[in-house]
Amino acid sequence: MEPLLQAAGGLNMTSPAYITGARALCDEFGVLLIFDEVATGFGRTGKLFAADHAGVTPDIMVLSKGLTGGYLGHAATLATDRVHNAFIGDTPQHAFMHGPTFMGNPLACRVALESLRVFEEENYLGKIATLSQQLQRELLEDQALNAHPPWPTYASSAPPPSLKPNLPRH
Repeated sequence: MEPLLQAAGGLNMTSPAYITGARALCDEFGVLLIFDEVATGFGRTGKLFAADHAGVTPDIMVLSKGLTGGYLGHAATLATDRVHNAFIGDTPQHAFMHGPTFMGNPLACRVALESLRVFEEENYLGKIATLSQQLQRELLEDQALNAHPPWPTYASSAPPPSLKPNLPRH
């Protein structure tokens, strides 16, 4: 799932409580929780990862765009020790036979390391927090914006019935 912001499903928003509930359900039924943090990672939601808003650790996390600061295509799949240990063994059947398309390129790996160094050294999370507070103050004071009706949030990718397109069927 894409935590907090389902970009692939029409920019649907979910809450940290929804993420916490997803973690609880996965734990209850023994299902792996997988987060796609491609669009939400590296400060885009105000924290390093969207999962951090709920204090939740997914079993698998997919990263991309922010990993290299947008300079070069690169991706990574992160996993908990529990998931990682399932792939340790001496037989080919233990190998993890899948990964992101843009992984393992030595140049991209170097760019990612440098991008992460800059992200940390220049305190991007601190800068994001300051900018977020300023935007929040200014937007809360904007009369025209405050007069606009709020847009609803949904917990699924399906649009509400009133927003479904009325397309002709062939």
